[in-house]
Amino acid sequence: MRILITGIGGRLAGLVGAVLAARPETHVIGLGGSVPGFDQIETIAGMPQGHELAATMQELAPDVVIHLDQPGEERWDAARAGQIQTIDLLRACVAARVRRVVLRSSTLVYGASADNPAFLPETAALIPAASPGLQTDYVAIEQIAAEYAAKNPAMAIVSLRCAPIVGQGATSPLATYLRRPRPLTLAGFDPRIQLLHPDDMVVAFALAALGTAQGAFNLAASDLLLLSQAILLAGRKPTSLPSAAFSGLRLVQPVTRLLRAQLPFDAAFLQFACVADTQRAKMELGWSPQHTAAEALRQLMNMEN
Repeated sequence: MRILITGIGGRLAGLVGAVLAARPETHVIGLGGSVPGFDQIETIAGMPQGHELAATMQELAPDVVIHLDQPGEERWDAARAGQIQTIDLLRACVAARVRRVVLRSSTLVYGASADNPAFLPETAALIPAASPGLQTDYVAIEQIAAEYAAKNPAMAIVSLRCAPIVGQGATSPLATYLRRPRPLTLAGFDPRIQLLHPDDMVVAFALAALGTAQGAFNLAASDLLLLSQAILLAGRKPTSLPSAAFSGLRLVQPVTRLLRAQLPFDAAFLQFACVADTQRAKMELGWSPQHTAAEALRQLMNMEN
């Protein structure tokens, strides 16, 4: 089996590649850069685009493509870049008759809302953020993937909706938030949150590449935490702000703009929960998280100290 991974120079993509390359029946090809220490991965420098990507894909003839060259979750402002990359990639996969594509997505796509159920299934509506950014980008990518899946039934598309990645130096909006000396919180609100350890994410991508399941899957650690608990486990102390700072009143609009500029995610995530149901991944992918959210946060604290 030939498996192509985009963004191979990235840490998570390199780990996914190493896990898959260790299997005797797989040949792993990486686009994007070198992967130190993983000689069994064939790497091709750079990420071609457009017609060049289609030609490269046809030449390499992969059975499976794992797309991890999307804008990293540290880039909350990376609007539209991921959409263009995904369209390019899926078009090239169709031309090369790739039979399986695995995309990285996020539980951000559900948005944070007072109307959210206790656990959000994969069938829940996807909600773009009020302003351009990573949440809106992921929603658009999923819509693009759904359109390609409908038009190309011979090509299975898997979207792995990851809870915020925390631990082992991984980047995500939540990890960025928790690294700040005094994370901002909103008085009167303490939403439940989910995390995902990088190792568990890597295993899920390997299972998705090698399996037969398709569609969207939620991924998160089994334990839930309150935002206040997560801040303390990360070794931080919160700065509580009055709820009026996020109101639409004209007198506080300058404060609102300032605070939103400091948050790496939409302010609604300080107020309301966005908790995903992971049963489908466990039943159909055969995936089960091995690390707790609390463990991931302790790793984050140890790396910062």
